[in-house]
Amino acid sequence: PFMIVIIITFAIAAAIGLTMILKVFQNKKPLKAVAISHGMFAATSLVLLVLESIKNQDMSVISLIFFLVAASAGFFMFYKDFFEKNRELVASAVPKPVAFIHASSAIVGFILLVVVYLL
Repeated sequence: PFMIVIIITFAIAAAIGLTMILKVFQNKKPLKAVAISHGMFAATSLVLLVLESIKNQDMSVISLIFFLVAASAGFFMFYKDFFEKNRELVASAVPKPVAFIHASSAIVGFILLVVVYLL
């Protein structure tokens, strides 16, 4: 089913994201290619989840809300890392509290998504 594809693509994004957040908390910059691939998998998953939520109007909407919070934080970090002029001077241009909010809201969203699928 369609929900399996969404769960798998979010899981891939999460695995890539894990490698990135470990770098951030070690005050290192994640590689740009890794950040872009994480964003592509997450964005694809998010669009698919929006479509699924519109179609089914089930509890996946709650999961969608958490993923939208994660996406907002992700876009903010992407902007900070890629477009700020002094980003090369800082070991990690990504604010750790924002990275934590991004990761934790994505984890909650993912768990809710899996629970909705299993019910």
